[in-house]
Amino acid sequence: MARHGTVVDGYQGGFTSLLNQLPENVLTTKVDDLLSKGDTPLVGKITLSDRAAEKIRQLLAGNSDDKGLRLRVVAGGCSGFEYKMAIDVRAAQDQIIEKNGARILIDATSAVHLNGTELDYKDDLMQSGFIFINPNVKSTCGCGTSFSA
Repeated sequence: MARHGTVVDGYQGGFTSLLNQLPENVLTTKVDDLLSKGDTPLVGKITLSDRAAEKIRQLLAGNSDDKGLRLRVVAGGCSGFEYKMAIDVRAAQDQIIEKNGARILIDATSAVHLNGTELDYKDDLMQSGFIFINPNVKSTCGCGTSFSA
């Protein structure tokens, strides 16, 4: 099977259309097999810097204890995938990463693309925002908001 970036770039109907044409258990079986073995290799390889944890704590302040910062990788952008973030409640299948009171929620599909990623936060005169240091990224678009894997 071709790499995700190749499939997205070469498929005219879009990544979601391609996923809808696959048998229902093709994508979920692999992730479920990993998680059913009792280990969580995908969670252990996503890390937060101290700066990112502090910013997440600030964002979650005043929210209920069941909420966290949801990280998602979705089809989109000019390179195939893009990151999405939102304050959300935990879903049953979410993987949770916590550091110093900061909570991140990650669905199993996004965890595959985030494996090995470090989430950092930058705040200076020229730029403020979260930075994904993701070893799975093969290329990014010119503006830097989307990537291929």
